[in-house]
Amino acid sequence: MSDLLALAQKYKYPIALAAAALGIYYLMFRSSSSSSSKKEKKAVDRRILHWVFKLGDLRKDIELYTKILGMHIHRHEEFGSGCEATCNGPYNGAWSKTMIGYGTEHTNFALELTYNYGIDKYEQGNDLRHIVLEVDSVETVLRQAKEAGFSVDQVNGIVLTHDGYKFKLVYKTKDRKEPFRLVSLHVTDVKKSKDYYTQVFGMTTFQSKDVNGASKSDDSVIVGYDDEQALLELVELKDAKLDHAKALGRIATAVEDNGPWTIAEKVKEAKGKISHGPFALPPHGERVMIAQDFDGYEYCFVDATDYEKLCNLVKTNTIDWDFRAKKLSRQDDDDDTGHKDKKPKVEDESKDSKVIDIQSTEEYDEKIKAASHVFVDFNAPWCKPCKKILPEVRKWSVDPEFAHITFLSVNVEDLDELGERLEIKKMPTFFFIHNGQTVDQMNGTNVDNILKRLRSLAARKD
Repeated sequence: MSDLLALAQKYKYPIALAAAALGIYYLMFRSSSSSSSKKEKKAVDRRILHWVFKLGDLRKDIELYTKILGMHIHRHEEFGSGCEATCNGPYNGAWSKTMIGYGTEHTNFALELTYNYGIDKYEQGNDLRHIVLEVDSVETVLRQAKEAGFSVDQVNGIVLTHDGYKFKLVYKTKDRKEPFRLVSLHVTDVKKSKDYYTQVFGMTTFQSKDVNGASKSDDSVIVGYDDEQALLELVELKDAKLDHAKALGRIATAVEDNGPWTIAEKVKEAKGKISHGPFALPPHGERVMIAQDFDGYEYCFVDATDYEKLCNLVKTNTIDWDFRAKKLSRQDDDDDTGHKDKKPKVEDESKDSKVIDIQSTEEYDEKIKAASHVFVDFNAPWCKPCKKILPEVRKWSVDPEFAHITFLSVNVEDLDELGERLEIKKMPTFFFIHNGQTVDQMNGTNVDNILKRLRSLAARKD
């Protein structure tokens, strides 16, 4: 500004001309600053919120998270039946969700610890490498974890949870407010993943050399929305097949208003897969959309405003261990909604059953084509509700009322490709098929609802 005035005086420009020059300079600067501010605001509208862990023993791991890693519980909720967006996995029974981390959910990354009652172990895959966590003293945390009975890798700075999830510890970056640095995942094609995450999910790439704890290998890339937030590290898996097993996690990301719908359109354009939504997720009504990348990783995009409201709505940040102990003790007598099953136990009627156990995808397709009326029970060996409803299914299969219905049973654990093809997300799931077309389907073990649909199927004409 002073330079312009001096210039005007030197060449005897009128003061008015200098003022005009100053005015133009000011307006240009203001416009540039405003544009830059808007661009920056747009960049931080999206934020990676949390990673989902499935736990077999919540109480054991809470000690690691709180007493050793220094996290605190943001909120805790108990649910009577499975999440409509399969937040707790493909399980239809009672479950709980514990949000845990540092700072607040409004500003910091968190972990979502899901626990499905009655399931005490999940098979680990090779998808999640580790989560990089910044701490004040790596040696101190490793020593405390080891003394508390947790497995540690002193050389690589790794501490394992009781469920086998890995935290890679690195020294804290000065002035950084987010202790979570990276969620490191294996992918099958790092270039393809990079393109998908940037073009479809709208992420940005970051230099590995600038990220504390990154692998810094040529076959990896770091993506995310802001370096001050937690980021994703994608590392190409060599000489092995990517396996999610049963412990598959999920990343949640807060997005701008209508973001779930905007990203859903991009997923469709890229011929990607949408698992759920966009829709308002019960019981709190936050608008979400769950998509998969080509490696089968699930990403939940949630409206940022709705997520803020959700964080403020749930006030409980403690866990009632007595309540959980009682709930666990009565699991054998509870149905999938957590209510006491007052019906007497039905004896095994497999000898009189006409249920056909499907052994292959080809056999399934053949049976569907051969029969006009088909009832399909999709189940899994670890699913307690599936076991509870099985005697009823066997009984219906020999009921004269349903004599013209073919009853099939599909173990999705053995026929996982068929389960993926038919998008079976919860167990048990029932299909009601007429002339090769699925005319109805449902989840859960409500006998009255199943019977109502069976009778509707039986009434259909060939």
